[in-house]
Amino acid sequence: MPEKYEFIDTLKNAYDQSSPEKKIQIKQALRKILEDSFKSDLNAMVDRWLESRSMGIIDVTDTKFNLIWMESFMCYIRGFYYSTIALCGITAERLCMDILYRHQLQLDGKTLLPCELDSFFQIPYTHMVKILHDWNIINEDTKTNLNKVGDVRNEYVHPDVIPDLESSSGQEKLRNDALKILNLLKDVLSQSFPSNPH
Repeated sequence: MPEKYEFIDTLKNAYDQSSPEKKIQIKQALRKILEDSFKSDLNAMVDRWLESRSMGIIDVTDTKFNLIWMESFMCYIRGFYYSTIALCGITAERLCMDILYRHQLQLDGKTLLPCELDSFFQIPYTHMVKILHDWNIINEDTKTNLNKVGDVRNEYVHPDVIPDLESSSGQEKLRNDALKILNLLKDVLSQSFPSNPH
């Protein structure tokens, strides 16, 4: 018989129903719990930051993926590997659109406006990558890396078989895949955006 798991989250209700003095105590206790958790994982966070590949300085001016990218990276640093993979998939899709916007596509000599390019959001990710490559907007290496990002994402977001994330080997695979997808995206960013001279 499988183990039974329950999630219990009553803190917000307890907080809402508490006196002002008790609310202060709850906040202080929660702050201490979070502080201790952060401190206990600090060395591991530093190690995770340093094990990811460097991408140098890139110019991401006028892009919209910045916040998603930073959140993806911070999920990895904090050890949230499943979230890293899911967010890297979202970042890759957003990155494809930003690459398209930067390219300033023309139709009959007229540059397409961002609102006209927005229809490309309806195209499946793999087709978008193919279009960017077919139109010589991205090179073969970028196409390959973007497709690998999609493959890793799909393994976890649309799995044929749910990975065994409770075993140590399953956790190690998840961690390795999170680092892999993060580094693939760093490669794509380095390949797709010119270095910032500053």
